[in-house]
Amino acid sequence: VKGLQKEFGVTAKTLIPLGGEYLVSPGVTPEQVMPFAVEIDASKPLSNKLSWVPLDELVQQRDKVMDAHLRITMMRLAHATGLIP
Repeated sequence: VKGLQKEFGVTAKTLIPLGGEYLVSPGVTPEQVMPFAVEIDASKPLSNKLSWVPLDELVQQRDKVMDAHLRITMMRLAHATGLIP
């Protein structure tokens, strides 16, 4: 959360867990990831280092998303928001 302010100049208002942890490489490393959605304070100017993509558009074009962490997180967020069943 502090990194968001330092790196992008945005303030996190709410952290929303998106399901439980998952193993990055089961059987290879013990590394686990815990995805979160972050509500930011949009009343302040936003950094031009960030790009905003509507979630429904991202889900529709998910075959173009090559990063597994982003893909898992966006699908969990789409499910949590009711965008997909």
